[in-house]
Amino acid sequence: TAAKSDLRRAINAKGGTIAAADKLGTYAAQVDALEPAEFGNRVRFYDYDGTLIKTVYVADGEDAAPPTDPVHTGLTFTGWNNDYTDVSGDVDCGAMYTPTSGKTEIDLRTLIDERNYTLNFTITSGILTVNWGDGSSADTVTATGTIAHTYMVRGTYTITIAASSGAVWQPGRYFCNGGTSDSEYCTQAVRFCGITSIPEYALRYCRSLRTVVIPEGVTTVGDYAFGGCYALRAVVIPDGVATMGYSTFYECFGMVCAVWPATCVSVPEQCFYYCRALAGIVLPSGVTGIVSSAFNVCSSMTEAYIPDTVASIGSSAFSECYALAEIHLPAAITSLPEYMLNYCYSLRAVVIPPSVTTIGRRCFRYCYGLRSITIPEGVTNIYEQAFYYCYGLLSVTLPSTLTRVENEAFYYAPLASITIPAAVMYIGYSAFYSLGLLDVSVLPTTPPTADGSGIFGNNSNRRITVPAASLTDYKGATNWSAFADNIFAAS
Repeated sequence: TAAKSDLRRAINAKGGTIAAADKLGTYAAQVDALEPAEFGNRVRFYDYDGTLIKTVYVADGEDAAPPTDPVHTGLTFTGWNNDYTDVSGDVDCGAMYTPTSGKTEIDLRTLIDERNYTLNFTITSGILTVNWGDGSSADTVTATGTIAHTYMVRGTYTITIAASSGAVWQPGRYFCNGGTSDSEYCTQAVRFCGITSIPEYALRYCRSLRTVVIPEGVTTVGDYAFGGCYALRAVVIPDGVATMGYSTFYECFGMVCAVWPATCVSVPEQCFYYCRALAGIVLPSGVTGIVSSAFNVCSSMTEAYIPDTVASIGSSAFSECYALAEIHLPAAITSLPEYMLNYCYSLRAVVIPPSVTTIGRRCFRYCYGLRSITIPEGVTNIYEQAFYYCYGLLSVTLPSTLTRVENEAFYYAPLASITIPAAVMYIGYSAFYSLGLLDVSVLPTTPPTADGSGIFGNNSNRRITVPAASLTDYKGATNWSAFADNIFAAS
Protein backbone atom coordinates (compact mmCIF):
# COMPACT_ATOMS: atom_id res chain seq x y z
CA THR A 1 0.00 0.00 0.00
CA ALA A 2 2.80 2.40 0.87
CA ALA A 3 4.56 1.66 -2.41
CA LYS A 4 1.36 2.31 -4.38
CA SER A 5 0.84 5.57 -2.51
CA ASP A 6 4.39 6.73 -3.29
CA LEU A 7 3.99 5.80 -6.94
CA ARG A 8 0.66 7.64 -7.16
CA ARG A 9 2.20 10.82 -5.74
CA ALA A 10 5.16 10.56 -8.12
CA ILE A 11 2.92 10.19 -11.18
CA ASN A 12 0.71 13.09 -10.13
CA ALA A 13 3.80 15.25 -9.53
CA LYS A 14 4.91 14.61 -13.10
CA GLY A 15 1.60 15.62 -14.67
CA GLY A 16 -0.41 12.41 -14.44
CA THR A 17 -3.91 12.08 -12.98
CA ILE A 18 -4.01 9.13 -10.59
CA ALA A 19 -6.81 8.81 -8.03
CA ALA A 20 -6.54 6.80 -4.83
CA ALA A 21 -8.90 4.11 -6.13
CA ASP A 22 -6.98 3.40 -9.33
CA LYS A 23 -5.32 0.01 -9.71
CA LEU A 24 -1.66 -0.72 -10.38
CA GLY A 25 -2.37 -1.50 -14.03
CA THR A 26 -3.83 1.97 -14.45
CA TYR A 27 -0.66 3.40 -12.92
CA ALA A 28 1.42 1.76 -15.65
CA ALA A 29 -0.87 3.12 -18.38
CA GLN A 30 -0.56 6.62 -16.94
CA VAL A 31 3.24 6.39 -16.94
CA ASP A 32 3.22 5.26 -20.58
CA ALA A 33 0.93 8.18 -21.51
CA LEU A 34 3.16 10.87 -20.04
CA GLU A 35 5.03 12.96 -22.58
CA PRO A 36 8.75 13.30 -21.73
CA ALA A 37 8.59 17.09 -21.49
CA GLU A 38 5.96 16.81 -18.78
CA PHE A 39 8.69 15.62 -16.46
CA GLY A 40 9.97 19.20 -16.36
CA ASN A 41 13.67 19.79 -16.86
CA ARG A 42 15.66 18.56 -19.86
CA VAL A 43 19.06 17.01 -19.21
CA ARG A 44 21.27 16.20 -22.20
CA PHE A 45 24.54 14.26 -22.27
CA TYR A 46 27.00 15.10 -25.06
CA ASP A 47 30.23 13.47 -26.18
CA TYR A 48 33.40 15.50 -26.70
CA ASP A 49 32.77 15.69 -30.45
CA GLY A 50 29.24 17.08 -30.06
CA THR A 51 27.38 13.77 -30.46
CA LEU A 52 24.20 13.75 -28.37
CA ILE A 53 24.33 10.55 -26.33
CA LYS A 54 21.15 10.77 -24.26
CA THR A 55 18.28 13.11 -23.35
CA VAL A 56 16.19 12.66 -20.20
CA TYR A 57 13.53 14.74 -18.47
CA VAL A 58 13.28 15.03 -14.70
CA ALA A 59 11.17 16.98 -12.22
CA ASP A 60 12.60 19.62 -9.91
CA GLY A 61 14.83 18.13 -7.25
CA GLU A 62 15.30 14.79 -9.00
CA ASP A 63 18.49 13.20 -10.35
CA ALA A 64 18.99 12.37 -14.03
CA ALA A 65 20.20 8.91 -14.96
CA PRO A 66 23.38 9.28 -17.02
CA PRO A 67 24.15 7.04 -19.99
CA THR A 68 26.63 4.22 -19.85
CA ASP A 69 30.15 5.64 -19.73
CA PRO A 70 31.19 6.34 -23.34
CA VAL A 71 34.16 4.42 -24.72
CA HIS A 72 36.74 5.57 -27.28
CA THR A 73 39.98 3.89 -28.23
CA GLY A 74 42.89 5.88 -26.82
CA LEU A 75 40.76 7.93 -24.42
CA THR A 76 39.85 7.35 -20.79
CA PHE A 77 36.50 8.73 -19.67
CA THR A 78 36.85 10.79 -16.46
CA GLY A 79 33.29 11.98 -15.87
CA TRP A 80 30.75 14.66 -16.82
CA ASN A 81 31.50 18.35 -16.65
CA ASN A 82 28.22 19.34 -14.96
CA ASP A 83 26.17 18.01 -12.07
CA TYR A 84 23.00 16.15 -13.03
CA THR A 85 21.66 15.58 -9.50
CA ASP A 86 18.97 17.62 -7.71
CA VAL A 87 18.07 19.21 -11.05
CA SER A 88 16.24 22.55 -11.01
CA GLY A 89 16.49 23.66 -14.65
CA ASP A 90 17.70 22.55 -18.05
CA VAL A 91 21.23 21.09 -17.95
CA ASP A 92 23.76 20.04 -20.59
CA CYS A 93 26.54 17.67 -19.52
CA GLY A 94 29.68 16.99 -21.55
CA ALA A 95 31.90 13.92 -21.44
CA MET A 96 35.45 14.55 -20.23
CA TYR A 97 38.47 12.46 -21.16
CA THR A 98 42.21 12.18 -20.83
CA PRO A 99 44.49 10.39 -23.31
CA THR A 100 45.00 6.80 -22.15
CA SER A 101 48.68 7.11 -23.11
CA GLY A 102 49.20 9.79 -20.47
CA LYS A 103 50.65 12.02 -23.18
CA THR A 104 49.45 15.06 -25.12
CA GLU A 105 48.64 13.92 -28.65
CA ILE A 106 48.38 15.87 -31.91
CA ASP A 107 46.96 14.40 -35.11
CA LEU A 108 48.16 16.15 -38.25
CA ARG A 109 48.23 15.72 -41.98
CA THR A 110 51.19 17.06 -43.91
CA LEU A 111 50.50 18.48 -47.36
CA ILE A 112 54.00 19.10 -48.69
CA ASP A 113 57.22 17.06 -48.61
CA GLU A 114 60.22 18.33 -46.65
CA ARG A 115 58.67 21.08 -44.58
CA ASN A 116 59.16 21.99 -40.94
CA TYR A 117 56.46 21.65 -38.29
CA THR A 118 56.97 23.58 -35.06
CA LEU A 119 55.69 23.35 -31.50
CA ASN A 120 55.85 26.16 -28.96
CA PHE A 121 56.17 25.48 -25.23
CA THR A 122 56.23 27.26 -21.91
CA ILE A 123 58.15 25.03 -19.50
CA THR A 124 58.48 25.83 -15.81
CA SER A 125 60.18 22.60 -14.76
CA GLY A 126 60.86 19.08 -15.97
CA ILE A 127 61.53 17.50 -19.34
CA LEU A 128 59.25 16.95 -22.33
CA THR A 129 59.87 14.16 -24.81
CA VAL A 130 58.41 14.76 -28.27
CA ASN A 131 57.85 11.79 -30.56
CA TRP A 132 57.05 13.04 -34.05
CA GLY A 133 55.27 9.86 -35.15
CA ASP A 134 57.29 9.25 -38.31
CA GLY A 135 59.88 6.82 -36.98
CA SER A 136 62.51 9.48 -36.37
CA SER A 137 64.30 9.91 -33.05
CA ALA A 138 62.40 11.67 -30.29
CA ASP A 139 63.46 15.14 -29.15
CA THR A 140 63.71 16.37 -25.58
CA VAL A 141 62.71 19.86 -24.49
CA THR A 142 63.79 21.43 -21.21
CA ALA A 143 63.23 25.15 -21.70
CA THR A 144 60.59 27.54 -22.94
CA GLY A 145 60.77 28.05 -26.68
CA THR A 146 60.17 26.44 -30.05
CA ILE A 147 61.11 23.05 -31.42
CA ALA A 148 60.89 22.14 -35.11
CA HIS A 149 60.83 18.91 -37.07
CA THR A 150 61.02 18.21 -40.80
CA TYR A 151 58.57 15.70 -42.24
CA MET A 152 60.25 14.36 -45.35
CA VAL A 153 57.14 12.72 -46.84
CA ARG A 154 53.63 14.06 -46.80
CA GLY A 155 51.19 11.89 -44.83
CA THR A 156 49.22 11.53 -41.61
CA TYR A 157 51.05 11.45 -38.28
CA THR A 158 50.38 11.52 -34.53
CA ILE A 159 52.76 13.52 -32.35
CA THR A 160 53.00 12.61 -28.67
CA ILE A 161 54.40 14.82 -25.92
CA ALA A 162 55.39 12.98 -22.74
CA ALA A 163 56.18 14.93 -19.56
CA SER A 164 58.62 13.75 -16.92
CA SER A 165 57.33 13.16 -13.41
CA GLY A 166 56.45 16.47 -11.78
CA ALA A 167 56.97 18.49 -14.95
CA VAL A 168 55.11 21.77 -15.19
CA TRP A 169 54.46 23.03 -18.71
CA GLN A 170 51.89 24.69 -20.91
CA PRO A 171 51.41 25.02 -24.66
CA GLY A 172 52.81 28.31 -25.93
CA ARG A 173 51.17 30.92 -28.10
CA TYR A 174 50.40 29.46 -31.53
CA PHE A 175 51.25 26.06 -30.09
CA CYS A 176 50.86 24.12 -33.34
CA ASN A 177 52.42 25.83 -36.32
CA GLY A 178 50.57 25.45 -39.61
CA GLY A 179 46.85 25.04 -39.10
CA THR A 180 45.28 26.29 -42.34
CA SER A 181 43.93 23.77 -44.80
CA ASP A 182 45.69 25.52 -47.70
CA SER A 183 49.02 25.73 -45.90
CA GLU A 184 51.71 23.13 -45.33
CA TYR A 185 50.03 21.24 -42.51
CA CYS A 186 46.53 20.48 -41.19
CA THR A 187 46.38 20.08 -37.42
CA GLN A 188 43.25 17.93 -37.11
CA ALA A 189 42.99 16.99 -33.42
CA VAL A 190 44.65 17.89 -30.13
CA ARG A 191 44.26 15.85 -26.95
CA PHE A 192 45.90 17.63 -24.05
CA CYS A 193 47.20 15.86 -20.98
CA GLY A 194 48.88 17.07 -17.78
CA ILE A 195 48.34 20.81 -18.22
CA THR A 196 46.48 23.38 -16.12
CA SER A 197 46.21 26.27 -18.57
CA ILE A 198 45.58 26.87 -22.25
CA PRO A 199 47.11 30.30 -22.91
CA GLU A 200 46.03 33.05 -25.25
CA TYR A 201 46.26 32.29 -28.98
CA ALA A 202 47.29 28.68 -28.19
CA LEU A 203 45.40 27.11 -31.09
CA ARG A 204 44.32 30.21 -32.96
CA TYR A 205 43.99 29.73 -36.71
CA CYS A 206 44.29 25.93 -36.51
CA ARG A 207 41.64 26.04 -39.20
CA SER A 208 41.49 22.29 -39.79
CA LEU A 209 41.19 21.40 -36.09
CA ARG A 210 38.05 19.28 -35.71
CA THR A 211 38.26 17.95 -32.15
CA VAL A 212 39.97 18.93 -28.93
CA VAL A 213 40.19 17.21 -25.56
CA ILE A 214 40.58 19.59 -22.63
CA PRO A 215 41.33 17.49 -19.53
CA GLU A 216 40.34 17.97 -15.93
CA GLY A 217 42.92 20.10 -14.16
CA VAL A 218 42.72 22.96 -16.64
CA THR A 219 41.57 26.10 -14.80
CA THR A 220 42.13 28.91 -17.33
CA VAL A 221 41.69 29.36 -21.07
CA GLY A 222 43.18 32.52 -22.58
CA ASP A 223 42.11 35.15 -25.10
CA TYR A 224 41.49 33.82 -28.63
CA ALA A 225 42.72 30.39 -27.49
CA PHE A 226 40.62 28.72 -30.22
CA GLY A 227 39.88 31.80 -32.35
CA GLY A 228 39.61 31.06 -36.05
CA CYS A 229 39.41 27.27 -35.63
CA TYR A 230 36.93 27.12 -38.48
CA ALA A 231 36.43 23.33 -38.47
CA LEU A 232 36.16 22.82 -34.69
CA ARG A 233 32.86 21.01 -34.24
CA ALA A 234 32.34 20.96 -30.48
CA VAL A 235 33.91 21.80 -27.15
CA VAL A 236 33.38 20.40 -23.67
CA ILE A 237 34.86 22.75 -21.10
CA PRO A 238 35.74 20.73 -17.98
CA ASP A 239 34.54 21.57 -14.53
CA GLY A 240 37.30 23.40 -12.72
CA VAL A 241 37.79 25.96 -15.47
CA ALA A 242 37.23 29.27 -13.68
CA THR A 243 38.37 31.80 -16.29
CA MET A 244 37.78 32.05 -20.01
CA GLY A 245 39.45 34.75 -22.06
CA TYR A 246 38.17 37.32 -24.51
CA SER A 247 36.96 35.91 -27.86
CA THR A 248 37.87 32.36 -26.83
CA PHE A 249 35.99 30.70 -29.71
CA TYR A 250 35.85 33.71 -32.03
CA GLU A 251 34.91 32.68 -35.58
CA CYS A 252 34.68 28.95 -34.90
CA PHE A 253 32.34 28.75 -37.86
CA GLY A 254 31.73 24.98 -37.68
CA MET A 255 31.02 24.65 -33.96
CA VAL A 256 27.59 23.13 -33.37
CA CYS A 257 27.84 22.31 -29.67
CA ALA A 258 29.43 23.93 -26.61
CA VAL A 259 28.98 22.55 -23.09
CA TRP A 260 29.72 25.21 -20.49
CA PRO A 261 30.70 24.32 -16.88
CA ALA A 262 29.14 25.77 -13.73
CA THR A 263 32.62 26.59 -12.40
CA CYS A 264 33.13 29.30 -15.03
CA VAL A 265 30.70 31.94 -13.80
CA SER A 266 31.09 34.45 -16.63
CA VAL A 267 30.77 34.03 -20.40
CA PRO A 268 33.37 36.55 -21.63
CA GLU A 269 33.11 39.20 -24.28
CA GLN A 270 32.76 37.85 -27.83
CA CYS A 271 33.33 34.33 -26.49
CA PHE A 272 31.31 32.68 -29.28
CA TYR A 273 31.25 35.59 -31.71
CA TYR A 274 30.40 34.42 -35.22
CA CYS A 275 29.99 30.77 -34.26
CA ARG A 276 27.41 30.65 -36.99
CA ALA A 277 26.67 26.88 -36.73
CA LEU A 278 26.13 26.83 -32.95
CA ALA A 279 22.70 25.28 -32.49
CA GLY A 280 21.99 26.56 -28.99
CA ILE A 281 23.37 27.15 -25.54
CA VAL A 282 22.29 25.89 -22.12
CA LEU A 283 24.18 27.61 -19.35
CA PRO A 284 24.25 25.77 -16.01
CA SER A 285 23.11 27.09 -12.68
CA GLY A 286 26.05 28.94 -11.14
CA VAL A 287 26.82 31.15 -14.12
CA THR A 288 26.25 34.76 -13.02
CA GLY A 289 27.08 36.91 -16.05
CA ILE A 290 27.12 37.09 -19.84
CA VAL A 291 29.41 39.80 -21.21
CA SER A 292 28.88 41.96 -24.31
CA SER A 293 28.58 40.22 -27.68
CA ALA A 294 29.13 36.80 -26.10
CA PHE A 295 26.90 35.08 -28.69
CA ASN A 296 26.78 37.80 -31.33
CA VAL A 297 26.07 36.47 -34.85
CA CYS A 298 25.41 32.90 -33.73
CA SER A 299 23.05 32.86 -36.67
CA SER A 300 21.94 29.19 -36.37
CA MET A 301 21.18 29.31 -32.64
CA THR A 302 17.56 28.33 -32.03
CA GLU A 303 17.45 28.31 -28.23
CA ALA A 304 19.22 29.90 -25.28
CA TYR A 305 18.66 28.81 -21.70
CA ILE A 306 19.94 31.35 -19.20
CA PRO A 307 19.66 30.16 -15.58
CA ASP A 308 18.20 32.28 -12.83
CA THR A 309 21.67 32.70 -11.28
CA VAL A 310 22.61 35.10 -14.10
CA ALA A 311 22.35 38.68 -12.81
CA SER A 312 23.73 40.62 -15.78
CA ILE A 313 23.77 40.37 -19.57
CA GLY A 314 25.94 42.62 -21.73
CA SER A 315 25.03 44.62 -24.80
CA SER A 316 24.59 42.72 -28.09
CA ALA A 317 24.83 39.44 -26.19
CA PHE A 318 22.50 37.67 -28.66
CA SER A 319 22.41 40.23 -31.44
CA GLU A 320 21.98 38.80 -34.95
CA CYS A 321 21.00 35.36 -33.71
CA TYR A 322 18.62 35.16 -36.65
CA ALA A 323 17.22 31.69 -35.85
CA LEU A 324 16.74 32.25 -32.12
CA ALA A 325 13.15 31.21 -31.42
CA GLU A 326 13.27 30.60 -27.67
CA ILE A 327 15.13 32.29 -24.84
CA HIS A 328 14.72 31.80 -21.11
CA LEU A 329 15.55 35.03 -19.29
CA PRO A 330 16.71 34.82 -15.65
CA ALA A 331 14.28 35.81 -12.92
CA ALA A 332 16.54 38.31 -11.16
CA ILE A 333 17.91 40.28 -14.10
CA THR A 334 17.22 44.03 -13.86
CA SER A 335 18.26 45.26 -17.30
CA LEU A 336 17.85 44.18 -20.90
CA PRO A 337 20.79 46.05 -22.44
CA GLU A 338 21.10 47.78 -25.78
CA TYR A 339 21.13 45.55 -28.88
CA MET A 340 20.67 42.46 -26.70
CA LEU A 341 18.25 40.69 -29.10
CA ASN A 342 18.76 42.93 -32.11
CA TYR A 343 17.92 41.17 -35.43
CA CYS A 344 16.53 38.06 -33.73
CA TYR A 345 14.08 37.54 -36.58
CA SER A 346 12.66 34.22 -35.34
CA LEU A 347 11.85 35.22 -31.77
CA ARG A 348 8.06 34.96 -31.49
CA ALA A 349 7.58 35.38 -27.74
CA VAL A 350 9.62 36.41 -24.74
CA VAL A 351 8.72 36.72 -21.08
CA ILE A 352 10.39 39.75 -19.53
CA PRO A 353 10.92 39.03 -15.81
CA PRO A 354 9.20 41.39 -13.35
CA SER A 355 12.63 42.35 -11.96
CA VAL A 356 13.52 44.20 -15.18
CA THR A 357 13.51 48.00 -14.87
CA THR A 358 15.43 48.98 -18.03
CA ILE A 359 14.95 48.07 -21.68
CA GLY A 360 17.89 49.44 -23.61
CA ARG A 361 17.97 51.09 -27.00
CA ARG A 362 17.53 48.81 -29.99
CA CYS A 363 17.13 45.86 -27.61
CA PHE A 364 14.47 44.11 -29.75
CA ARG A 365 15.08 45.97 -33.00
CA TYR A 366 14.10 43.97 -36.10
CA CYS A 367 12.51 41.15 -34.09
CA TYR A 368 10.09 40.56 -36.92
CA GLY A 369 8.49 37.46 -35.39
CA LEU A 370 7.61 38.99 -32.01
CA ARG A 371 3.82 38.97 -31.65
CA SER A 372 3.12 40.53 -28.25
CA ILE A 373 5.04 41.99 -25.35
CA THR A 374 4.20 42.90 -21.78
CA ILE A 375 6.54 45.46 -20.22
CA PRO A 376 6.73 44.76 -16.48
CA GLU A 377 5.89 47.19 -13.71
CA GLY A 378 9.01 49.06 -12.61
CA VAL A 379 10.18 49.99 -16.09
CA THR A 380 10.28 53.79 -16.34
CA ASN A 381 11.93 54.33 -19.72
CA ILE A 382 11.70 52.50 -23.04
CA TYR A 383 14.75 53.66 -24.95
CA GLU A 384 15.03 54.63 -28.58
CA GLN A 385 14.23 52.02 -31.21
CA ALA A 386 13.77 49.36 -28.52
CA PHE A 387 11.12 47.63 -30.70
CA TYR A 388 11.97 49.33 -33.99
CA TYR A 389 10.62 47.55 -37.09
CA CYS A 390 9.01 44.74 -35.12
CA TYR A 391 6.67 44.07 -38.04
CA GLY A 392 4.73 41.31 -36.26
CA LEU A 393 4.16 43.06 -32.94
CA LEU A 394 0.37 43.26 -32.58
CA SER A 395 -0.03 43.80 -28.85
CA VAL A 396 1.88 45.88 -26.30
CA THR A 397 1.06 46.29 -22.61
CA LEU A 398 2.83 49.23 -20.98
CA PRO A 399 3.41 49.49 -17.19
CA SER A 400 1.93 52.14 -14.93
CA THR A 401 5.47 53.13 -13.90
CA LEU A 402 6.44 54.23 -17.41
CA THR A 403 7.47 57.91 -17.69
CA ARG A 404 9.30 58.11 -21.04
CA VAL A 405 8.97 56.47 -24.44
CA GLU A 406 11.97 57.47 -26.53
CA ASN A 407 12.32 58.13 -30.27
CA GLU A 408 11.01 55.41 -32.59
CA ALA A 409 10.61 52.98 -29.69
CA PHE A 410 7.78 51.10 -31.47
CA TYR A 411 8.34 52.47 -34.97
CA TYR A 412 6.36 50.49 -37.55
CA ALA A 413 5.00 47.99 -35.06
CA PRO A 414 1.55 47.21 -36.55
CA LEU A 415 -0.41 48.07 -33.40
CA ALA A 416 -4.14 48.61 -33.75
CA SER A 417 -4.45 50.15 -30.29
CA ILE A 418 -2.27 51.36 -27.43
CA THR A 419 -2.83 52.73 -23.92
CA ILE A 420 -0.40 55.39 -22.70
CA PRO A 421 -0.06 55.08 -18.89
CA ALA A 422 -0.87 58.03 -16.63
CA ALA A 423 2.75 58.57 -15.51
CA VAL A 424 4.13 59.15 -19.02
CA MET A 425 5.66 62.62 -19.37
CA TYR A 426 7.55 62.33 -22.69
CA ILE A 427 6.92 60.64 -26.04
CA GLY A 428 9.71 60.79 -28.61
CA TYR A 429 9.32 61.37 -32.32
CA SER A 430 7.67 58.51 -34.20
CA ALA A 431 7.59 56.53 -30.96
CA PHE A 432 4.37 54.72 -31.97
CA TYR A 433 4.47 55.45 -35.70
CA SER A 434 2.04 53.07 -37.38
CA LEU A 435 -0.48 53.80 -40.13
CA GLY A 436 -2.77 51.11 -38.73
CA LEU A 437 -2.90 52.52 -35.21
CA LEU A 438 -6.57 53.50 -34.87
CA ASP A 439 -7.27 53.61 -31.12
CA VAL A 440 -5.03 55.50 -28.70
CA SER A 441 -5.97 55.92 -25.06
CA VAL A 442 -3.87 58.59 -23.34
CA LEU A 443 -4.23 58.57 -19.55
CA PRO A 444 -1.94 61.42 -18.30
CA THR A 445 -3.93 64.46 -17.09
CA THR A 446 -1.12 66.72 -18.29
CA PRO A 447 -0.26 66.30 -21.98
CA PRO A 448 3.12 64.54 -22.23
CA THR A 449 5.83 66.42 -24.07
CA ALA A 450 5.60 65.23 -27.69
CA ASP A 451 8.76 65.39 -29.77
CA GLY A 452 7.16 66.17 -33.10
CA SER A 453 3.63 65.79 -34.40
CA GLY A 454 4.31 62.32 -35.82
CA ILE A 455 4.48 60.43 -32.54
CA PHE A 456 1.65 58.15 -33.76
CA GLY A 457 1.99 58.66 -37.51
CA ASN A 458 -0.69 60.19 -39.70
CA ASN A 459 -4.11 58.59 -39.98
CA SER A 460 -7.27 60.68 -40.33
CA ASN A 461 -9.38 57.83 -38.92
CA ARG A 462 -7.42 57.56 -35.68
CA ARG A 463 -9.31 58.19 -32.43
CA ILE A 464 -7.28 59.54 -29.50
CA THR A 465 -9.08 59.63 -26.16
CA VAL A 466 -7.79 61.76 -23.27
CA PRO A 467 -9.09 62.61 -19.77
CA ALA A 468 -12.22 64.72 -20.18
CA ALA A 469 -10.90 67.47 -17.89
CA SER A 470 -7.79 67.78 -20.07
CA LEU A 471 -9.43 67.82 -23.49
CA THR A 472 -8.78 71.50 -24.16
CA ASP A 473 -5.19 71.23 -22.94
CA TYR A 474 -4.47 68.37 -25.34
CA LYS A 475 -6.06 70.07 -28.33
CA GLY A 476 -3.84 73.12 -27.77
CA ALA A 477 -0.61 71.45 -26.63
CA THR A 478 2.51 71.65 -28.78
CA ASN A 479 2.60 68.86 -31.34
CA TRP A 480 -0.73 67.50 -30.06
CA SER A 481 -2.66 70.29 -31.74
CA ALA A 482 -1.69 68.92 -35.16
CA PHE A 483 -4.23 66.13 -34.73
CA ALA A 484 -6.74 68.05 -32.57
CA ASP A 485 -9.62 66.83 -34.74
CA ASN A 486 -8.82 63.27 -33.70
CA ILE A 487 -8.72 63.96 -29.94
CA PHE A 488 -11.83 63.13 -27.91
CA ALA A 489 -12.73 63.07 -24.23
CA ALA A 490 -12.74 59.68 -22.61
CA SER A 491 -16.15 58.61 -21.44
